[in-house]
Amino acid sequence: VLEIGPYLGLHTEIITANKPKFLELVDANPLNARELYRINGVDNLIIDDVLFYLQDAKKFDVVVCCGVLYHLHCPLHLLELIVNNTDPNWIVLDSRQDLPQLSFIVESDNVTKNRFIRDEWKSAKFSIVPPFEIINLAMQNMNYELVKQTRVEVWDYKPKADTWVGLWRKI
Repeated sequence: VLEIGPYLGLHTEIITANKPKFLELVDANPLNARELYRINGVDNLIIDDVLFYLQDAKKFDVVVCCGVLYHLHCPLHLLELIVNNTDPNWIVLDSRQDLPQLSFIVESDNVTKNRFIRDEWKSAKFSIVPPFEIINLAMQNMNYELVKQTRVEVWDYKPKADTWVGLWRKI
């Protein structure tokens, strides 16, 4: 299992409870490492930008990427890297769903020297938040079918933020 952007490990603890054969975490923020190292069942922790990490081919059966897509300037590029360079059978994603079309949000939490940002994006101060329908279409185009999708309200970072969680299976 590969978990991208575990933050402080809430999903990681759920994953380890299911006893995966191997669990690798990739997180851009070195400040999260101390909390993540405390979780039993984590086999490898990589502190790096996931876009760099996934440049080389790896093999995972499951990729979990929750709370990440809405922080990236190229969320669809990350999906392509996941599909093409890890070839998982199952992919779990979640993201924000504030508008029914592409929207732009201020990106304020970039981790210096870890996350890859093109110079032109640094001055633009936005990231693209594709709605669920666009993510699902991209996944279908990459030969994954949607197994389950749920909308949830998240209160911790934005009152009544509309988000979704989806599970895709390789066709």
